[in-house]
Formats: sequence, structure tokens, C-alpha cells
Amino acid sequence: MKTKYFFLLMPAFWVSAIFANQKLEEAQTQKEILIDDIHLNGAANAAPVVPFVDTLFVIYGNSGIFTAQKKAALIEDNIRKLEKTEPFIADSLIITRDEENLLIVYNDLIIIGINDQQARSINISKEKIAQTYREIIINAVLKQKENSSWLTWLQRTGLSIILLLTTYLIIKYIIRLFSKMILFIHKKREKTIKSLYYIIDSDKQIAFISNILKFTRLLFIIVVSYVCLTTFFSIFPQTKIVSDKLLGYIINPLNKIWTSFVNFLPDLFAIIVIVAVFRVIFKMIKIIAQRIENESIIIRGFYKEWSMPTYNIARIVISILMLIFIFPHLPFFDNKAFQGISVFIGVLFSLGSTSIISNIVSGIVITYMRPFKIGDRIKMGEYTGNVVEKTPLVTRIRTPKNELITIPNGNIMTAQTFNYTESAKEYGLILHTSITMGYDRPWTKIHALLIEAGLKTPDVLQNPKPFVLQTALNDFYAEYQINVYTDEADKMLDIYSGLHKNIQDIFNREGIELVAPHYSAHRDGSDIVIPKEQNKTGIFHTSPFNMKIVKEENPK
Repeated sequence: MKTKYFFLLMPAFWVSAIFANQKLEEAQTQKEILIDDIHLNGAANAAPVVPFVDTLFVIYGNSGIFTAQKKAALIEDNIRKLEKTEPFIADSLIITRDEENLLIVYNDLIIIGINDQQARSINISKEKIAQTYREIIINAVLKQKENSSWLTWLQRTGLSIILLLTTYLIIKYIIRLFSKMILFIHKKREKTIKSLYYIIDSDKQIAFISNILKFTRLLFIIVVSYVCLTTFFSIFPQTKIVSDKLLGYIINPLNKIWTSFVNFLPDLFAIIVIVAVFRVIFKMIKIIAQRIENESIIIRGFYKEWSMPTYNIARIVISILMLIFIFPHLPFFDNKAFQGISVFIGVLFSLGSTSIISNIVSGIVITYMRPFKIGDRIKMGEYTGNVVEKTPLVTRIRTPKNELITIPNGNIMTAQTFNYTESAKEYGLILHTSITMGYDRPWTKIHALLIEAGLKTPDVLQNPKPFVLQTALNDFYAEYQINVYTDEADKMLDIYSGLHKNIQDIFNREGIELVAPHYSAHRDGSDIVIPKEQNKTGIFHTSPFNMKIVKEENPK
């Protein structure tokens, strides 16, 4: 925006002046309509006396065929005649008595008469009313003469020109200042906020800041122009009513805000007291929860893991109770629109938070069921890992491969959960693996070798001792399962790996292959697969048999 654009505002001032005169005429018409309404409605029989711009005083009651409105109109005409008198001598405006009435007279012109009815209407003596009205009329006439003089008009015209020039310079330098700021921002492009690159790039940051500066510049120009316009109209009496109206657009809302704030102060103090009391309650409950968590306070049947979740639940319930106490003290509490919006938000929350509420309730149930704690090695469905975080909505576990898995609490409630850490601490976790071996190897030796492998494995408990289960007798081999105890659930994979290594080393040492025989042909005299020490029949070989294949020649 260039400074020459300011001259576009100049016609606006003169158009506004014409608009002000129209407003003045409308105000005069509205006053006459108001007088007629008062007369027709008979509301207190009162009429204001407004000979120029401001109201001087109010006339009450009727006098014969003259209503208060007609009397006020006659008085206004008399005061206007008085203003046109040249020269006007204030001392010539005197108070005289006519029987029971007091008259304010200028030479032979009766300006106004004050009777007993007027005195009773405002509960002041006639003499005091007459003296007050005389001073008011003199001041109004002198002020109007001053406003109507050529010298005053020249002064006001000069003042208005100075005001316009000052406004022009202010707007010019506002535009120049903000233009330099925008140019400076563009030159410092490399110093944009790097932490925001993943949201908006540098070009968009520059554009965003430039738009903010342009909007601020426009706001400043509007404020300066509005102040100038209001001041411009206040210079001339004929347009002062427009100035007051423009100023009222700003002052009235501010007055309403201030009045509302002052009226809200008692409720504000009540809210502060309520919040202070509930903060004390929060701190007391938190101290108790921390003491239970640190086992400084022990409650039978109440686990220390429950302390902070219980505190959080209690804090939510107490916060809701606090809001119930605060709500009646809030502004617009009785406003129907405010209540309607509250109901609408409540309905939206109810419809859109079904799954959220389900997960929160499940999280609370899980807390008090205590199926696992932070750090426990658990298996949940197809996932195995350590619990790293528990929230009201989800639970997160980290697998041995450092995969972070987030599981909604609602799913946990419907899934089977295996807690390896708790089992290892309470009973000793049993880890097991299986091998298959042909029937030619004595089972006693296989058991002994497997137990030896288990005892040599690190982190395997020596007591209770490992044990072997013979889980199957298949067609060609037997199946053996070695079971070992451990109290280190987090080392399950390492224990399995060590156990497999030991089984392989020990069986290799004994010359036993970790293979299972499979038969898919007729026996041709090979050894019987029964351990020699258990073969009491003395038969170690089957009778051999021979097969001869003869090829028959085709006859000629």
C-alpha cells in the first residue's frame, strides 16, 4: 500500500460530513417523533428543551391548551431568537415575577416561565429553578455564538487540516515501517525456525509471517483512521453527535465488558476459594498415595501399585465435583445458548467416545486385576515382550527384537495373558525343549545326558533339578522333553540357546547323533533296534533274504 492511497480517504471524510448532517437531521426528526410519542402516550408529560445540539433542561406538565412538548418548542424558538440578537448582553437576561410565576426575560422577549407545577415536578423551589435556567441559557447562547463565529470556524477548519495531515503522516510511516519489516524477514530467510521444517518449509514460514505483518499493518491503519474520523467529527458541533456515536461503538462494548467483569467479581472470588480448597484436597490425597507407594503407609489388601492409579481416579472424580460447584458461578450460566452448547458437546462426546470409554474402563480393571506390572515379561496373544508403559487407554510392550507394540486395553481384557516374570519369581519358570532319538538308545542314558545339559546351562536353577518327560513313542523314534527351572524370565532366549548348545555338545561327546531314524524299505538283515542290555532274546540280527530278478526273453 503506497502513501498516495491515503488521498482516497479524503473524499471519505467529506462524505462522512454529509452523512453526519443527515444524521443530525434524523436525530432532530427522531426528537420530534419522541415528543409526539410522549404526548400521545401521556408518559409523565415531559419534553426536553434542545435549541441547538445539547439538551438544556426538561419541561414538565401541561398549561391549559399548551402541552409540555409545545411549551418546549416555544422555549427553543425563544432561545434561538436570543442567540441571533446582536449584541447579546448577558446581564440583560433577568428574572421577573408575574403574580405566582417567575419569568426569564430578555428586554421585551419572554424566554420561559416557571410555575408551581414545574417546581413540584423536580422538587426544587421556583427561585432556584429560575436562577439555574438563566445560567444554562446564558452559557448555551454564548457557546452557540462562539461556535457560529467565523474565527471559530477558521480555527476548526485549520485544526481539521492539521488532523488530516497528521493522520496522513502516521499512516505513511506505518506503511513504511511494516514494509521494511517484511523486507527484513525475506532477507533473513536462512534464519527461519528449523524445528518447524517437518511441518512447513521456509517459504511457507516467510509467507505466514509476512501475512501476519500485513494484517497487523492493516489493523493499525484502521485504528488510526477510526480515531482520526472520530476526532474530525468532534471538532464541529454540527457533527459532534456522529463523533459521539462512533466513539460509543468502542466505549459501550468496553463499558459492558467492564460492568460484566465488576459484576462477576463476587463469583470470581467464590471460584478462587473453591479451587483453593480443592487444591488442598488434591495435595493431601497425593501425599497419602505417595506414602503408600513408598510403603510408608501399609494398608492390608491394598497393593502399592494401586496407589497412583487410585489417586488419578480420585483426582478425576474430585475435579468433576469441583466443576459442579464452579459451574453456577460461571458467566452466562443461565443463558439458554450456553446450556444448549453444553448439551450438544455432551452428546458429541457420548457418541464419539464409546471405544475410548471402553479402553479407559478396561485400563482401570487391568490396574486392579494386576495381571502384569511395568517391566514384566509377558505373552499376550502372539506377542511376547516386556511391559514398558501402562496408560488409561493402551499398554505398550517391547519385544526381544526391540519392537514397540501398542495394544488397546480393551483387547487385553479379551486376550489371554501369560506373565513369565511373576511365574519365575513365585514358582520358578519352567522352560522346555524336545529331541527325538531312535529306540536303539536306552532311555535312561538319554535322560541322564539331557539333565546334565540342563544343569550346565547358565541361569538354570540347580534346585529344583531339571527333569525329563518322555512325551511320545512314535513309529521310528521316541520323543524326550527336557524341563529346566529359572527365575530369570528376561533371559529366556539366552537360556534356550545355552541349553541347545549343551545338548549338542554332550551328545556329540557320547557319540550319539541327534537324528531320528526313518524306515521306508523292507529289512534285509540289519541289526534289531533294541538296546543290547535290554535284548534278552539273544537275537541281534534278522534272517537275511535274497531277491533275484530274471528277465524273460521275448519269443521269436
